[in-house]
Amino acid sequence: MRQLRRLFTAILLLLGAITIVPVFSGLASAHHSNIEASVACDGTVSWTAKSWSTGAEGTNTDIRVTKTVGTTTTQVGQGAFNNANNYQFSGTFAWPAGATSITVTSTPNAAWGNGVVSNVGSSVTVSKPTNCPGQPGVSKAVFEHIGRSW
Repeated sequence: MRQLRRLFTAILLLLGAITIVPVFSGLASAHHSNIEASVACDGTVSWTAKSWSTGAEGTNTDIRVTKTVGTTTTQVGQGAFNNANNYQFSGTFAWPAGATSITVTSTPNAAWGNGVVSNVGSSVTVSKPTNCPGQPGVSKAVFEHIGRSW
């Protein structure tokens, strides 16, 4: 009987450790803003910032989106995550002249809906397209001229 009680106690302790640790580690690292970005052949960079959660805890009133070219960072968007916008917002900007790649970043600047303060964001690097009939930002008139055979 004593051995059975020890086994039962060990199982309870093991189950308690498995249950408690993942819940804690998830709360400590979950609050963040995600970013997706791409560039079209016409030179338009499209981005979408998204919350880590679609619940009340995933709301944030101040998310900033920036682009970095070389060592220069410029804000290209600002918004909020809430139920009305499905916890995401988007924007566009023109490909910077002379750049071969850019980094787009979203960063939270306010407390999350459940009061947690976390400024953990994410970044994505976008490269200038090379498989387009022209270069990003090349005007249609110039492209037509280049495409003519002489």
